Amino acid sequence: TYQYFPENKKLGGFLDTADFCPMYSNIVVDCEDPTLSADIREENFGANSKCFNSNVGRPLCMKYHCNAEQNQVQVVINASHAVTCPYDGAMMNLPWINKDAKFECPKLATVCPDLICPGNCSGRGYCDYNQSK
Repeated sequence: TYQYFPENKKLGGFLDTADFCPMYSNIVVDCEDPTLSADIREENFGANSKCFNSNVGRPLCMKYHCNAEQNQVQVVINASHAVTCPYDGAMMNLPWINKDAKFECPKLATVCPDLICPGNCSGRGYCDYNQSK
């Protein structure tokens, strides 16, 4: 296939059938659709999968879970490995794609709203995560 930007393979489109030609697309991918198949290793579709921003030319669908003990979101890489997001917007490595590949950690309040105090306690007091609801 033809590569429009041979000096930087991260540039251009992501469809090999279009010779990686850069173009706008209205393709909508539902990460929770288990009938879809991944074209990047460790990408997952189905329940508990969300769209994560990345620097690999397109967003990635990856499974995640909310870790209530650590009060953080964990992105599941495979059956034996998960990456814990230290803070919202952190860029985490994806070395199995390439040495420079990264994904962006989502906002904890968006993907794990039950781990966040309502209104962030409205600036009054503190959140007691050990107290039952």
